[in-house]
Amino acid sequence: MEPASFFDNWDNYIKYHNALAGKIHALESPGLSSLDEAQDMINNDPLAIAMARVQYLRSPGVIPSKDDLEGIWSYYKLHYNTPLGAATHDVAMACYNKYVLGR
Repeated sequence: MEPASFFDNWDNYIKYHNALAGKIHALESPGLSSLDEAQDMINNDPLAIAMARVQYLRSPGVIPSKDDLEGIWSYYKLHYNTPLGAATHDVAMACYNKYVLGR
């Protein structure tokens, strides 16, 4: 997630949901300034996962089933990477095969 998306999620959604904000703050590495929070996602997988989920939480529709790889790709491209984003179907499928399936 880019820092701009991180801060947009905080400024326009998370800060209005106190329970969620508390849970996400609990995932952050201690002692960070607000400018370092987005960079924390680089080495903090739980925080990165939570922020990605917030991005999807703000998106319309239902996240596809874990068994619907094409649906997941389409939902990701539309609501996370956006149609103008750099992600490609071929690279996404190759990463899925490598990191999820171990092929």
